[in-house]
Amino acid sequence: MRTLPNLHLARPRDLADDRLDPQSRAAAAYAVGRFAIALIALVMLSVRTATGPGQDLVPVLLVHVAFALSALVAGLVVLAADDAARARWVHGLVLADVMAFALYSLAFSSVPGAGTLWPVFVLLAGPLLWGWRGVLMTGVPTGVIASLLPQRDELGQASTAWEVWLLVLLLTVPAAVVSTFVRRGSLRLARAEEHFRTAFDDASSGMALLHRDGRILRANPALHALLGVEQLTGARLADFATDEQVLLTGLAGLSSEHRASRFEVGLQGADVEPRWVSVVASAICTDGQVRRVILQAEDITERRRLQDRLAFEATHDSLTGLPNQRVLHDALCEALAEHRPVAVLFVDLDRFKLVNDSLGHAAGDRLLVAVSHRLQACLRAEDLVARLGGDEFVILCRPSDDDGAAQANQLAQRVVLALRPAHSTLDGMLSATGSVGVALSNGDATVGTLIRDADTAMYAAKAAGGNRAMVFNDQLRLDVVRRHEIESGLRDALDAGGPSLAYQPIIDEAGRIVAAEALLRWTHKGVPIDPAEVVVVAEQSALIGDLGWFVLRRALQESATWPADVRLHVNVSAHQLDDGFHDALAALLQETRPLPGRLCLELTETAVRDDIDGLVTKLQQLRALGIRLAIDDFGVGNASLTYLARLPVQDLKIDRSFISGLPDDAGNVAIVAGVAAMARAYGMQIIAEGVETRAQDLTAVRLGCTQRQGYLHHRPMTHDALQRLWPLEPPLVAVPRARAVADGSVFRAVR
Repeated sequence: MRTLPNLHLARPRDLADDRLDPQSRAAAAYAVGRFAIALIALVMLSVRTATGPGQDLVPVLLVHVAFALSALVAGLVVLAADDAARARWVHGLVLADVMAFALYSLAFSSVPGAGTLWPVFVLLAGPLLWGWRGVLMTGVPTGVIASLLPQRDELGQASTAWEVWLLVLLLTVPAAVVSTFVRRGSLRLARAEEHFRTAFDDASSGMALLHRDGRILRANPALHALLGVEQLTGARLADFATDEQVLLTGLAGLSSEHRASRFEVGLQGADVEPRWVSVVASAICTDGQVRRVILQAEDITERRRLQDRLAFEATHDSLTGLPNQRVLHDALCEALAEHRPVAVLFVDLDRFKLVNDSLGHAAGDRLLVAVSHRLQACLRAEDLVARLGGDEFVILCRPSDDDGAAQANQLAQRVVLALRPAHSTLDGMLSATGSVGVALSNGDATVGTLIRDADTAMYAAKAAGGNRAMVFNDQLRLDVVRRHEIESGLRDALDAGGPSLAYQPIIDEAGRIVAAEALLRWTHKGVPIDPAEVVVVAEQSALIGDLGWFVLRRALQESATWPADVRLHVNVSAHQLDDGFHDALAALLQETRPLPGRLCLELTETAVRDDIDGLVTKLQQLRALGIRLAIDDFGVGNASLTYLARLPVQDLKIDRSFISGLPDDAGNVAIVAGVAAMARAYGMQIIAEGVETRAQDLTAVRLGCTQRQGYLHHRPMTHDALQRLWPLEPPLVAVPRARAVADGSVFRAVR
């Protein structure tokens, strides 16, 4: 709770307005003028007394002394009176002076030398104060008195009546005209002041009139409510600022040349939370000096909170509250610019997708929050952890000495150990071990290379089984260099016309070729590159889309001359099945116009497992194009056989790892028999991959594999070599009939 600052009470002259109100000005002017006229009369009468022997003007002198003192005292009394009585006091003074002049004329009109400027002053008083109404109040009575009781000069001469009234006319009419214009201007000014005062008091934003030293001379109710203070007059506004220097700097910039200043500052009063205000300060200058400051403070607390929230969201992860990739990039740039050792730790959770798939994304989010807390607990004050997205985190480590590698490795081991215990969440105890990759900076390191190297080391740790940390080393660097060379070479090859294709036939039970699978073949710098390695690099470098479309287009073009009953099988990566795949494939089919049922797309079991609901919709759209679908390498993943009931596929290719164990491995026999039985129940063709021996071939057929593919029958070949097979008759092979019997829970092939 903030206490109320000490109030420095302002002195009266500090709080006084620069201008008096009209009645105060009138009273002050009348008192000063009346006193001046009395002094002039004293001087004139004193001179006449000294130079005019025989004239007794002492009583006249005494009267004027009395009038001078009484006028001065009366003026002070009027100034001290309240606003309501001040106008009556001014009227009373003027009328009293008219009566005093009448008595003076009655008493001394016959005394030579007793004439003074008193009637002129009384004559002008009314018109100057009240305009035409004042002519009737003082001008006419004074004219009547002066014409009936004219004052005499030192020679005893008196003014005639017409001279008196001419003087009255010449003095009162111009005075009344001038007064009328002045009063109208004063009225407009008074109205403007009233409007300003009303706007000041009724303004919804806080307003204050400040002395040039920053003390509050006047504050409106809105500012009192904003600060929660009943009385602000006399206090320093800076005492309420959360940052006093900001306020003082904003006010110090005001001058006669720069009369306005805008800034934002926090204000906090007694027992209220701090409020952010947008301040507009305007200087009131006199003679080139700032005398007063009008300050307007608009409450922008909600706007600042929104801005702060948006700024936080722009630099922090919305789920965990950790800094995001933008903050990490800036921190890395700053650390590298200091030319000090920097280490980057790339953290990826092991089997996190299993949590999302089994318990839902809400459970996964809660697990990520728990992981972020453990990661933060592992860090020193100078370290930084950021979330890149998903289950990926990056830690920026700034080693305190030259042994940066040891400190980074110790931090990585702490992270691994911290993630091993199960996490207690609303969904129970969840396990989320982590794989950590460490990259150390060198003279040529950049933000991109550090994160890339740490990511490479993390994948190496994950490939080694996860739940461990690995440091980026020369071997991993060589792997990165090789991957980069393959990526560059593949990109150039695609631009130059692409790699070549080979085809491996698929035969049916009678040995006839019913399909051929398109296989990628690429030689880089005279060395054949493993197609599996090419696909991995293409997927990591976002070239898989271009590579996949190249294979599809080339295979469709070359298969145009095949027999009508031979299918074309083409592998499709999970990365290719984006939202635009269907439309692009439809356009390609319209261009190449293959025979109905010619094209069969093979999807890996991994692609099936990733998003079964979305995949079903996409596959149904592909089926509508007349595309045949197959699942490749079935059995090596964790996909359930129940997926077969949902997927609109026609072919199921059993992975070669199960076929290689036939016929001696009872487990493989049972798996192949079970998968074949399940697939037949859904009306699918079962294709055995990797058939290399006669025994494997016979067993696969007996277990229900209707089609086979492997080196026993055909090796991958060029398109020209495949073309030469079409005229040949299928080999006369005695094919056993497919039959299997159950022996307990294991299927046993019957030869």
